[in-house]
Amino acid sequence: MNWVDLSNSYNDLSGTNKVNQVSYVYGSNRESANQITTHSNYVYDANGSVLSSSKLNKNLLMDYDIRSNLVSSIAVNNQYIIDYDYDASGERVYSGMENSSKIYINSVTSNPLTIIDSNDNVTHYIYGPKGIVAKRNESLTYHLLKDHLGSTRVVMNENNQAISSYDYDAWGNPMNSTVSEESAYRYTGREYDDETGLHNFRARLYDSTLMRFYQVDPAEQFASPYVYCGNNPIGLVDHDGKEVKLIGSRKSIDEMLILMNSSTSSLHYSSNKSGILSATIKGTDPLSKVDDHMLSITMYSPYIRVNVHNIKSGILPGGDVIAGGAYGGNRRDWWPFDEVKRIADTYIHVPSAKAYHDVGGCDVGELITHEIRESYIGATTPSLFGPYTEANRDAAHAETIKDERPQQYPQMASHFKILGESKFSEFIMRRYQLFWELDGKKSSWEIEKRDENSSFGVPDESGWVKSKW
Repeated sequence: MNWVDLSNSYNDLSGTNKVNQVSYVYGSNRESANQITTHSNYVYDANGSVLSSSKLNKNLLMDYDIRSNLVSSIAVNNQYIIDYDYDASGERVYSGMENSSKIYINSVTSNPLTIIDSNDNVTHYIYGPKGIVAKRNESLTYHLLKDHLGSTRVVMNENNQAISSYDYDAWGNPMNSTVSEESAYRYTGREYDDETGLHNFRARLYDSTLMRFYQVDPAEQFASPYVYCGNNPIGLVDHDGKEVKLIGSRKSIDEMLILMNSSTSSLHYSSNKSGILSATIKGTDPLSKVDDHMLSITMYSPYIRVNVHNIKSGILPGGDVIAGGAYGGNRRDWWPFDEVKRIADTYIHVPSAKAYHDVGGCDVGELITHEIRESYIGATTPSLFGPYTEANRDAAHAETIKDERPQQYPQMASHFKILGESKFSEFIMRRYQLFWELDGKKSSWEIEKRDENSSFGVPDESGWVKSKW
């Protein structure tokens, strides 16, 4: 397939979305451009990641970690090799070549806080709700001014003087820039690697001259798994190729958004047609720790996608009951059992969540954000890694509630009620009434559940059964 835009001509490998050859057109006036340079031989591995590329004056050869698909090394022009290392959450912690290197010290939300180079130069980064707002070198502090995409446009010194400016085209290619104090974090706030000419979008590498990523999109957001923001770089931002995704019909997704936006949060939530969750700040009040964490997850989540399922039946895939919400872990439950998936699942049951609120618990919007954060924490905190168990879930829960407002926690009642049943040859379909309890007050909801046999529980004369949930 061949297609042409105003500046580049692309030739894709037949039957794929993989670019094989690109012709770049140069000149101040595109109609009278005086140079066309062809770059060919983009080679891909079995995972669809670019193994070699020729971009402008750089020939790159990539190696990838077989577990994470993150780049482990890049050879540049067959002259030097840059090595990369990552922490358990997939965040870069080291890059180095020959006698030059950088060590990254990251925050609990996986944002770089400090970078130390091989000459012992130390740079500290300060964050606001939308990313880096300042950096400090030794005793000097520099402030970064951003545009609506989060791209660094101006660097100011302590005297409020603009000492550097960056301009980009729509795809992030540098244009008229004047640099006195350099910022490594540029287009959409992502790190730019001068040695390779690639942007580090954490989960993937982005080539702004090609206008494509070098690895496939794990979120499967667009028709091509390589395009940047669905070829809409002005209206959309892809900070890292990962995100929170609401799963279900449009009606189901809208229901969750309405509930999230009806809570006391300082964030307004929305989603695109694919269900990708985004958050914007309402008003000027300082963000709570929970809101700050949710904003960080939706904008900068470095390693995983959290799928949020609105389950109408109230039953988990394995057959257990959803009491408000449930974190489903991010480890495979089949061979290989200890492999970390890049997708964590959380499940919401709105009727039981509303009953939880009715008896004195948090509102449904808070419950949904709690489950998102619990899934994210459980899936990305190294100390919580391990085959998914109740201990893993309980540790994630304990960590999640640390930043939440003080509140009461209703408990599931010790008994439930069978409202009716239909018997089939191999199973029984039962309708149950379950209850939350708090300080002597009860609130109920109903579910219908398939049971394999009749030995699940023997009801008393009033239809009550002791709970196993």
